[in-house]
Amino acid sequence: MQIKELTIEQFRVLLREVVIEVLEEYIDLDEGKKLKTSVVERLLR
Repeated sequence: MQIKELTIEQFRVLLREVVIEVLEEYIDLDEGKKLKTSVVERLLR
């Protein structure tokens, strides 16, 4: 299935899943699952 074939709701679900996966890569597990300072700074820009 291609992205152009997705409904808006399916696309939103896919996008949420991708964002969660990417954020999990940057979570600092040693600090109580908080985002690393560098990631927070980038998000604020």
